Amino acid sequence: TVSFGAPAFTAMDGTVYVATTTPIAFFAADPVLPGSRPGSGLARIETSLDGAPFAPYVAALTLAEGRHVIVYRAVDNVGNVSAAQSLAVRSDAAAPVSALVIGAPQFALSTTTVLVSSRTPFSIAAVDPSVNDVASGVKDTSFRVSGTAAFSAYTAPFTMTGGDVTKVIEFFSRDNVLNTETV
Repeated sequence: TVSFGAPAFTAMDGTVYVATTTPIAFFAADPVLPGSRPGSGLARIETSLDGAPFAPYVAALTLAEGRHVIVYRAVDNVGNVSAAQSLAVRSDAAAPVSALVIGAPQFALSTTTVLVSSRTPFSIAAVDPSVNDVASGVKDTSFRVSGTAAFSAYTAPFTMTGGDVTKVIEFFSRDNVLNTETV
């Protein structure tokens, strides 16, 4: 049996994504024989990562970023070897990248200062970049506007209220294995 620690995410198509810190553990037991007699007992579990030779499993695995195939099997105390099982896993270490999109009307004073009206829509676009052919996808985006202490979930474009004052918009996104963008 395979057990994924947190964070782990299974996509709609069945693809399993983990973070590079997610522990992947394996468990096995020697089945009971006919007549309710105990088996010889489990000697060891063996794993093979990405085509490497089988090696004794001694602790939970973590994976470097990329696509991986883990093959695992169990061996009992008399040398019987279970059928090998194969598991495809994608390990994601890259945080999403978000961008603030400022609608019209607006007037840019500099690269970091923009004048807007109360009708100007703001939206946040986020993507999870594919690194080593792996991207678990954007889970959520959060934002706050200066004057508010807590971040709120971004779900739709918003506008500014409060008159002619300077405001700062901070935002970040997380992917499905909780890699988090810096604010």
